[in-house]
Amino acid sequence: DKDNYIIRSLVIYKKTTLVSAAWKSIKFWDLNNKTFKGKIINAHANHIYSLLNIKSTKILLSGGDDHKIRFWNIETLQEATNHIELNSGVCCMTQLDSNIVAIGTTNCSIQCFNIYNKKTVMRVKTNHSGYIWKVIFVTIIGIY
Repeated sequence: DKDNYIIRSLVIYKKTTLVSAAWKSIKFWDLNNKTFKGKIINAHANHIYSLLNIKSTKILLSGGDDHKIRFWNIETLQEATNHIELNSGVCCMTQLDSNIVAIGTTNCSIQCFNIYNKKTVMRVKTNHSGYIWKVIFVTIIGIY
């Protein structure tokens, strides 16, 4: 039963909604009432590996094996806008600032794009031999 597949990603929205991704579906739970709110079936053509709630918005990003990042309205559970098509699968996503999201991919690269105009602002090919499962950005101050 693919509906009970391995959970690959979790997000909490406004401390009231738990969102999970497993196989091709995204599920939503009300944390206050401990009830199931609904799900998006076939949100992607294949495995969903990553979810990201864009801070201070109702927008949820989902990405996976089908080389797409989809935008969802967390409150209506509807696709919010057109998706972004990539040249590889999406393993992870991290929001850098209010406009920029970094993506770890299945082709060993990190891509950054603007979530509002959906344009790539940076692409870095890494020397990794496998998928990029986590992207972390740090600010280093005072190196001499």
